Amino acid sequence: MLMIRWIQLLMLACIGGLLGHWAGIPVGALLGALLFVAVYQVMTHKLPVIPANAKRAIQMLLGANIGLAFSSETVAVMKSIWLPALLIPLLQLSIGVIIGLILIRFLKIDIATAFCCSVPAGMSEIAFLAETYKASLPLVVTVHICRVFFLVFTIPFIIYLIL
Repeated sequence: MLMIRWIQLLMLACIGGLLGHWAGIPVGALLGALLFVAVYQVMTHKLPVIPANAKRAIQMLLGANIGLAFSSETVAVMKSIWLPALLIPLLQLSIGVIIGLILIRFLKIDIATAFCCSVPAGMSEIAFLAETYKASLPLVVTVHICRVFFLVFTIPFIIYLIL
């Protein structure tokens, strides 16, 4: 029975990911898989939880994939843009801290959840951070999905207006 649930999980993720990708949605593979699995899980509560060791292995593969994108060209470009490359993350971090403090003060969200909601990072990193620091994973993921949808549907419009 457990094997069938794992197969269901993989099939839902693959179908959702492929549909999201084929639809041409930015980050479609991630959002499609996420939505298909989430909807099924909410309706049935039958999918298995991925073990911590498997999550770590997935993190390592994602890190390896990002590492493969680096080359001597990457280092050369980074040398030429070191100041913005330093200032932009510092600005993002500062804004994230301010937003986290606002969430704590006005919405009474616990500190771990507030900062996981406000940190600029990818979905997998946010989820791993939230689990590590015992933050409210549903709230953190919901906030992040809203941010991703906002960016996915806003940035193309802004680029269209500028160009």
